[in-house]
Amino acid sequence: MPYTHEETQEMEGSPNANTTKLDKNSLPKEEYVKKRERNNIAVRKSRRKAKEKIEETKQRVNALSKENEDLRNKVALLQKELNVLRSLFANGEVSNNIPNGVNVVFTNSPGQCPNIVVKTEVPDEEDCS
Repeated sequence: MPYTHEETQEMEGSPNANTTKLDKNSLPKEEYVKKRERNNIAVRKSRRKAKEKIEETKQRVNALSKENEDLRNKVALLQKELNVLRSLFANGEVSNNIPNGVNVVFTNSPGQCPNIVVKTEVPDEEDCS
């Protein structure tokens, strides 16, 4: 004899294998009411958790957006500072004040952030005395 649809689902381990349709005619009234109440509680709990998760996600998005904006502002400020320093070096206004043994090199590769490399030559111990 072939299996019924429900038996086939149960054997296959389908998502509905452990759930049965609640039919108020097949259960005593008290049992049906208890099962409905438990289900209602579970549904409320599930919806509450979903709302909490959405709220947490919104808060995280807001915090990351603020952090992103702060970082963009910092990048813009550092870019301005870099441009000022470049112009000072280009005009020779700062180069006269750089101590001997300190080399400053500007690099600006396309597609990358500009860099300032400061190299200091370490004097021999004899030179320090």
